[in-house]
Amino acid sequence: MIEEFTYRAYEELLYDILNAGYEIANYHNYVQEDNPCILRHDIDFSLESAANMAKLEYDMQQGIKATYFILLRTPFYNVYSREARKIIDTILKLGHEIGLHFDETYYDGISADYIVKEANMLSEAVGHRISTVSMHRPSNAMLKSELRIDGIVNSYSREFFNEFIYISDSRCVWHKDVSNIVKLKQYEKLHILVHPIWYTDSVESTAQKLVRFCNNQAIVTYYNLNKNIKNMEEFIKIEDIV
Repeated sequence: MIEEFTYRAYEELLYDILNAGYEIANYHNYVQEDNPCILRHDIDFSLESAANMAKLEYDMQQGIKATYFILLRTPFYNVYSREARKIIDTILKLGHEIGLHFDETYYDGISADYIVKEANMLSEAVGHRISTVSMHRPSNAMLKSELRIDGIVNSYSREFFNEFIYISDSRCVWHKDVSNIVKLKQYEKLHILVHPIWYTDSVESTAQKLVRFCNNQAIVTYYNLNKNIKNMEEFIKIEDIV
C-alpha cells in the first residue's frame, strides 16, 4: 500500500501505471485502449492544489492528462473570480480536461436538467465546453439513477464501475491496495480517483493537512479583506491571524 500522500509517492504511482502497460485515458477516448487508466481528480477544496497536481502530471515524460472536476457551488472557491480563472486556464493549457463536480444537495430531487444547467454555467465561467460530470458525495438514489445526460458523460455510469476497477483515496486513505493492483496488473481497466488536497511535498498526517488548509484559508481571507478595506492594518495585521 502507498502510505505517503506526497507528490513523490503520487509520481511513483503514475510511473508504475505506465510501466505496467496501462494507457492514460479519459472518459471519451478510453474505448481506443486495451488497458485504459482513467485519472480523475475531484476538486472539493482547493484549486491551488489542483494546479500543483496538474503541473506534476504535465512534467512527466509522457505528459499525463487527467480530468479535473470542479464544483460550481462551494464555499471554498469561486470559479467566477479572477484568481480562479487564472488557475483553471493553467490547468487547461497543460492539456487536462475540466469537468463539472455536481452537488445534488442544492436541488430538490435528481434531474439531468440540473446537471446540464450547471455544466452550461461552468462552461461560460471557464470559457471551455464541459462534457463530463462527477457527483459530489452522491446519495444512494443518485448512484442508482444511472442518469443519461445529453452531451455529457456521467463518470458514475455503470460502465466505469462494472468494466473498470474503481480505486479512490477518499479521506486520505486508499480503499484498495492500489500499488499491488497496478504493479501486478490485476485488472485490465483502471478508474482512479485522486484528491489533490491530500498531496504535499513532505509527509503529513491527515490532521496536519487539514490544519494547514484552514490556516491558508485564513490568510487568503485576510488578503481579500485587505483589497477591500482601506488601511486595514489599522485594525488587524497578518501577524494577528497566523
